[in-house]
Amino acid sequence: MLNAEKYNLYDYSKDVNFILQFADYLSIDKSPSTVKTYKNNIIYFFKFIIKQDNDYSIFSEKDYLYICSTEVLYQNINKELLEKYISYQTEIKLSSDIINCRINVVKSYLKFLHKKKIIEAKILIDTFDDIKRPKPIIKEQLVVKANQTLDIIKKIERTSKDSFTNQRNILMMLLMSNTGIRRKETAGIDIRNINLENKTITIYKTKGSKPRIVVFSDMIKDILIDYISERDEILRKNKIKEQNNLFIKNNGHDLAIETMTMIMRIISKRNKVKITCHSFRRGFATDMAESGTETYLISKMMGHSNINTTTSRYIYVLMNMIKNAMSNHPFNKANTEKINRDNEIKNIKNDFQENITNTLNTIVIKMNELNNRIDKLSTKNV
Repeated sequence: MLNAEKYNLYDYSKDVNFILQFADYLSIDKSPSTVKTYKNNIIYFFKFIIKQDNDYSIFSEKDYLYICSTEVLYQNINKELLEKYISYQTEIKLSSDIINCRINVVKSYLKFLHKKKIIEAKILIDTFDDIKRPKPIIKEQLVVKANQTLDIIKKIERTSKDSFTNQRNILMMLLMSNTGIRRKETAGIDIRNINLENKTITIYKTKGSKPRIVVFSDMIKDILIDYISERDEILRKNKIKEQNNLFIKNNGHDLAIETMTMIMRIISKRNKVKITCHSFRRGFATDMAESGTETYLISKMMGHSNINTTTSRYIYVLMNMIKNAMSNHPFNKANTEKINRDNEIKNIKNDFQENITNTLNTIVIKMNELNNRIDKLSTKNV
C-alpha cells in the first residue's frame, strides 16, 4: 500500500479501524440499513478525497476497499475540501437531499472522532462553520387523510367483489391511516402482539429496531376481528399450522413489503385514485396536527426518535401548527375584533332599518284605518 503511504492516507502508527467503530456506534440507535448507508457514504467521501489528486487513477478498487476499512483520511478533512465535495456532487446533478444527507454523514463521523478525542472541537467547528449547502427542495407530497381513506374504501366496496384479498387490503389501509405505521411495520405485524382488549399493537420490526405500541380505534377492532376469522380459514384451507404474520396472501404465506406497494398501485388504477403506503402515514400526521395534537406527541406516535424529523419531513404538519398559532397573534386578533365590530355595526344598522320599516308600515296601516273612518262619517252626514 505504497500509494496510501505516499498520500498520507493511513495512520500506520495505530492499528485502529474507525469506520467500523463508527458503524458500531451508530448501530446503538439506528437500523442496520441506516448504518450501512452511513458507512457507504463515508467510503464515498473518502474515495472523493483520493480523486482530488491528479494521479487518482493509480488507485484500484481493491485499494479503495483497503484504505476505507482503516483509520484513514480524517486528517485531510477541512472546510475547503467539504465545499469542493458539495460542488462536485452538484456538478454531477445529485439532488439536494442526497448531498445534504452525505454532508450530515461526514459531520456525524467527525463528531464521533471528536467524542473519541481523535480530533479537537475546533476542527469540527471550523469545517462546518457557515458551510454553504444546497437548499432543500420541498416537493409536493401525497397526503391521504382519514376521511379520504374512508371514501377510497367505499369505492373499493362498490366496485369490487367481497373477498379475503379486499378485506385484507382494506384493513391494511385503515391501520396505516389510523396509526401512522410504516409499510415495513405493517407487513411485519405479528398476530401474537395484538391486544384486542386494549386495542393496541406492539410493533417490533420498526425503523431503528426500537419497539413501540400503537393504539387503534373501535372501528378497526371490529374489522380486525372479522379479518382474523377469515385469515384462520385461509390457513386451514392451505393446511398451514403455524403462521404469525397478520397479513398473508391467499396461499397463506407472508405478504411481502414490495407486494404492499404493488397492491396500492392496483387500487389506485382500478379506483382512479392516487395512494401509496406512505401517503396514509402523512395523512395520519396531518390529521393529528389539525386536531391540535402536540408535535412532540405526534413524533412519538410515529416512532421518530427526534422531533426535528417530524417537523422537517412532514412540513405540512408544521405549517398547520403555524397557521393555528398565528391565529393568536395580536394583528389577527385585532382583525378579528374589527370584523366583530363591523358585524355589530352592520347588525345595528339592519335592526334600525327594520325598526324604521316596521314603524312606517304601522303608521301607514293606522292612516288607512283613519281615512276609512272619515269616509264612513262623511257618507252618514250626507
